[in-house]
Amino acid sequence: MNIPMPLTNGKPVFRCPTPRACRTAKKPPKVKRRRVVPVSVLRNRTHPARSMTDAAYRREVERCVEVEAEKLRQAAVDLPDGDPRYGQWCRATKATIKKAWSYQSCGQIVAARVCGCGTPRAGTATAPPGEVMYHCHMDCCGHCGRRRANILSKTLQDKLAVIPLSDGCYLMSITFTERSAPADPAEYTVQRIDERVEALRAGIRAAWNPELHLGEKMQGRLKLGEKLTSTCMFSRVEISDNGTIHAHAVYYGPWRIKEQLEAILLRAWSAAGFVDLQIIASTQEMKAYQASCLSPDETLTVVQRKVNSKIREATKYTVKGPSPLDEDHLAGAQRWRLDPALAAKWELATYGQRMTEWYGTLRGAAKAEAAAEAAVDAETLMAQQLVEQDDDVVCDCCGMVGEWRWQLMPIREYVRSCHDRRLKAFPRSRWCPPSPQRE
Repeated sequence: MNIPMPLTNGKPVFRCPTPRACRTAKKPPKVKRRRVVPVSVLRNRTHPARSMTDAAYRREVERCVEVEAEKLRQAAVDLPDGDPRYGQWCRATKATIKKAWSYQSCGQIVAARVCGCGTPRAGTATAPPGEVMYHCHMDCCGHCGRRRANILSKTLQDKLAVIPLSDGCYLMSITFTERSAPADPAEYTVQRIDERVEALRAGIRAAWNPELHLGEKMQGRLKLGEKLTSTCMFSRVEISDNGTIHAHAVYYGPWRIKEQLEAILLRAWSAAGFVDLQIIASTQEMKAYQASCLSPDETLTVVQRKVNSKIREATKYTVKGPSPLDEDHLAGAQRWRLDPALAAKWELATYGQRMTEWYGTLRGAAKAEAAAEAAVDAETLMAQQLVEQDDDVVCDCCGMVGEWRWQLMPIREYVRSCHDRRLKAFPRSRWCPPSPQRE
């Protein structure tokens, strides 16, 4: 059946023969198409992030450190007589090269419970008893970074649990960020990275000092100029994959106005971009947090989870990389890593600088890091003692009971042995055995 089509200005116009049915019919949901941005656009073109295996990345970092150290040594020779940077750069080259050598073996040997048949027991890998497992102290090392983050988190949690509190104050998370990643390759030399880090630290100090204790920030609660003895702040400088230098801070004190804080930061740091403020907890919530920390009940409350998550965000790493518990990466898979050349420059530029700083009532917390380190080591020792209680554990390979002993082995060999039996190598990792279809 041919339906005559009406004409409009001499041109046929189609009309639906059942307009009512079209109006009442349900339209299919719109599918939002996610725009795929090329990696070259997201990453720094001068020092793009790379997908590398763990072993290849360690070798490349060592090579880049030696190359950049030689450049810095030549630059130190060209300095005029009496320049204080000569001694600093010479010490940086020697110390960073030693750290790069130690990085090759850092965290590569673990102690595991092994059966008499030679099969390691899954979930028992720990630091070798009586030996130092984490010893390179490089920012790009995931094992050292995780240990350092545990120590800082423990220290900051212990300090926040006993600081004096004031009405009208807040616990806040602050992020200080550069305007953008510089496009000029000259901004990524060791000297310029050193200057950029020092400028960021000066901006953080300026944002902390001038107007932090003034009474007008408390909206009339205090007299003008009266100081608060409960204000404190913790800050840590980091570098992102695209070369942007920024800092995370945990601050307790009067409410800070974002625009005024950005203006203060811009006067001291010309490359300042924006400041991100987020409220973590009020004073009433902080009182509940301190009470829950002193409680013998080990169950975490909602406030504790929220505060601890922000503390972990501020202390978890200096150079972003894969998790040290990424079992696929430890077994030989590739992951995105910071460019080795930029990592080498970062290590040389930040030698001798304090990437972690404590302000206000948190001053002196650096001395408490030794106690936190002892607590972390005690937790490792306790885990080893619990693992040793395996008299009734059956080997899943030979069926023997209680025939376990400590044995040192490469971490890659240990992880692959567990994966061959479709078992997790570390209890806290998120690894799951692949499905049969993928295999």
